[in-house]
Amino acid sequence: MAYTVRYQNGRRVTNKTFPDAVKKDIVDGYVVLYDSNGREIRTFSPDVFVTGAPGDSL
Repeated sequence: MAYTVRYQNGRRVTNKTFPDAVKKDIVDGYVVLYDSNGREIRTFSPDVFVTGAPGDSL
């Protein structure tokens, strides 16, 4: 499964897909993506929009 993250950088909106991300979690208000080994791939601020499996979005 892959997760796509939409975030704003200044005036530009960016969509970035993480094909190796298999899990997402919220830790201390931040969105964290993990790979299949449970390692953290990337952390995002709470104001991002994350999509993955159908019906799975923040």
